[in-house]
Amino acid sequence: MNQCLDLLNEGAWLHFFPEGKINQTGSFHPFRYGSARMIVEADRHPIVIPFYISGLDKVMSESRKIFFLPSLFQDIKIYFGTPMDFSDVLEQHMKQCADESLTNDPRIARRMRRIRWVSCLRTISQKIENEMIALKACHTKT
Repeated sequence: MNQCLDLLNEGAWLHFFPEGKINQTGSFHPFRYGSARMIVEADRHPIVIPFYISGLDKVMSESRKIFFLPSLFQDIKIYFGTPMDFSDVLEQHMKQCADESLTNDPRIARRMRRIRWVSCLRTISQKIENEMIALKACHTKT
């Protein structure tokens, strides 16, 4: 994660799976906090472009005859969502962290920071997950 964060800070493009792994089931696993952590810890607020890839489950399916070779001539579609900016969430998080100075007990302040940190990561991850679910729903045949 730290290496990815360094690349992001250098202005590189990052493509990652917010579920924490490649998923071949067709449904989403709960999103992990790694992508949110990179957004929070980046030097500049990155723009997130959600995208949904359809058809990879046929290219690298578990049922192919020769396991290490992809299945050829399969349709793959990539759907891009609306770019997402999390500046508002990050600004709100920073305001809440500034309020921690109101307590004199360092243990309480540390616990409050941790709770707010996790809450910020959860909020960002949930927004990305909601956008991905909506993107998939728009482009999946019923």
